[in-house]
Amino acid sequence: MTVNLPSWARDCGVNGALLVPRECIPQNSQKVLWNKVDWWLAMFLLLEGWHERLWERINGVIHSYSFRLKGWDTRA
Repeated sequence: MTVNLPSWARDCGVNGALLVPRECIPQNSQKVLWNKVDWWLAMFLLLEGWHERLWERINGVIHSYSFRLKGWDTRA
């Protein structure tokens, strides 16, 4: 999901926003606010390659080739 950054951090993202795994956003959020994101979980999931490993467990090895990930956000 795309999270818009506050004005003091807009230069840290792409067009003032960052991509964040859905697991890091409160479930009942209508609007994703930067200060409601679980940034520690986001860092862990992305650095650990959690989603890629989960995909591989279910669908087989992809060797980090993003074209093998079907139904995923291509921006990531």
